[in-house]
Amino acid sequence: MADKLPDFIADARIDAGYESASHPLKFGKIMILGPYCKNGLCYLDICEGFEEFEGKTFVTRSNALVWQAEYSGRMLEPESSELAEKVYNEVLKPALRQFPKDAPWKRGPDKLEIGEYEYYNQCEGDLTASRNWEKIIHAPTQKEIYSYSDKGKLVNLS
Repeated sequence: MADKLPDFIADARIDAGYESASHPLKFGKIMILGPYCKNGLCYLDICEGFEEFEGKTFVTRSNALVWQAEYSGRMLEPESSELAEKVYNEVLKPALRQFPKDAPWKRGPDKLEIGEYEYYNQCEGDLTASRNWEKIIHAPTQKEIYSYSDKGKLVNLS
């Protein structure tokens, strides 16, 4: 099953993940993405917050946890709801849509320039254990305006 899990996570991210254009942004409340179920596996992402947020992504099989990721992120500008909405929708989501399909634990490309913003992602590890560090920089000022980190791990394949 480990060989099918990356494909499943990639499909789930495309169809039910945050980067999916079909999911509206929720402000300051709990957001649930999914469930996305296929071939006995189910994906669910639960997030709380907006300018500052944290959450967990789960993959289960027969109600048993198989893989999970815990994450947190925040805008680095105080009282930045309008900027957050712009950055999340115009920079972050397009960057996340470019994740490597053969390594879906990686958030996005290493670097992407979109308008006056630069997206960066650093990823270590693989399906069994991974970490991502992500940031968005306002290029004209070289000021970091968004920061994110996660850790994912394979929990149980039996």
